[in-house]
Amino acid sequence: MRTLAIVPVKTFAAAKQRLADALARGSRASLAQAMFSDVLVALKRTGSISETVVVTADSGAQRIAGGYGATVLDDDDRPVDEGEAGEVVATTFGVEAMPLIRYRTGDCAALFRAPCVCGRATPRLGPIVGRKNQKLKLKGTSLFPSTLQAVLERAEGVEAFVIIARAENELFDSVEVLVHGAAPVASLREALQARSKIAPQIRQASRAEIEALQMPPQARKRRTFVDLR
Repeated sequence: MRTLAIVPVKTFAAAKQRLADALARGSRASLAQAMFSDVLVALKRTGSISETVVVTADSGAQRIAGGYGATVLDDDDRPVDEGEAGEVVATTFGVEAMPLIRYRTGDCAALFRAPCVCGRATPRLGPIVGRKNQKLKLKGTSLFPSTLQAVLERAEGVEAFVIIARAENELFDSVEVLVHGAAPVASLREALQARSKIAPQIRQASRAEIEALQMPPQARKRRTFVDLR
């Protein structure tokens, strides 16, 4: 029997946000990288693990990612073209006790089969771009919250943010972005439009308002996407 360990890894720069009050972004990234390295060492020393597959958007961690028997589906359960994001569906070949046949993970990513510049010739699963139920259907396009999050995380002057999705009607969603910091709203709107082709509503908000949305009562993990659809 062959056993795979699948390790999803956030971009190091966006990791450990629950420690934002105690550690700067650089320190949080270093901590996440150290913890990730410890996990890989532990898995390598485990004799029952045949292969470790890393799913990540971070370029450093992505280089060590391998391929495995996975299929990526679109919204109509059809395989997508190479490089196009869809739901990851996996079959655990070799598992005899409880095999999973076309197991739907709910995660969306792209599958690449062309040889990698690093020399790998096996299929490679790209970074997880979001959950299938998080996909936003906007006028003229569809995207995942991670596209907006990537812009806001790198924008200068943004100290905190939260993305709110609402159902505008049966066909389309609407998006509102709340930000706290010195970043001009006009500049943020231009950056988001350049990356995502949409210009969402952006509103300056207090840190307390954003904190309440990121960490509601009973929440165990800070969130930057609030789905009210």
